[in-house]
Amino acid sequence: MTNALLGTWKLNVEKSAAEPGPLVRSESRVYEATADDGLKFFVQGIDASGTAYSYGATGRIDGRDCPLTGSGTRNGADSTSWMRVDSHTIDSKVKKAGAVVNNVRLEVSHDGKVLTLRERGTSPGGGATRGVRIYDRI
Repeated sequence: MTNALLGTWKLNVEKSAAEPGPLVRSESRVYEATADDGLKFFVQGIDASGTAYSYGATGRIDGRDCPLTGSGTRNGADSTSWMRVDSHTIDSKVKKAGAVVNNVRLEVSHDGKVLTLRERGTSPGGGATRGVRIYDRI
C-alpha cells in the first residue's frame, strides 16, 4: 500500500491552532519510507518564543513504540507508534515514559496537497492539550 504521508510538509500557521497556545512560529515535517516498509520522520521548527527545535523517529507502522530523538517534542514525549487506518490516514500514540501524552490523527487530503494533524493530549503539568495543524505539501 502506498503511503500518501511521504514527502515534505510546511505548517500553515494561519490555518492552525493549538490549545493552550501560542502556536509555534514555523514548522516543517519530512516523512520517508524505510527499506522494511516502515516510516522515518523529522520535524524542525521555531517555537513561539523563538527557540529552534528538531526531533524525529524511525519505526514500522505496526503499533509498536519507537524512540523519539531530539528536542521540542509535544508534551515532552520520548516515543511514538503508528497504525494505518487507510491509505491517507495514520493514527499515532505519542508517549512519555510509557504513558500516552498525545493522540494524533494524521490525514492527507485525497488530492495529496494538505496534511491535517488532529491531536489531543496531556501537558507535562497535567493540563489538557489539543490542536489542529494544517500543513501544505512543498
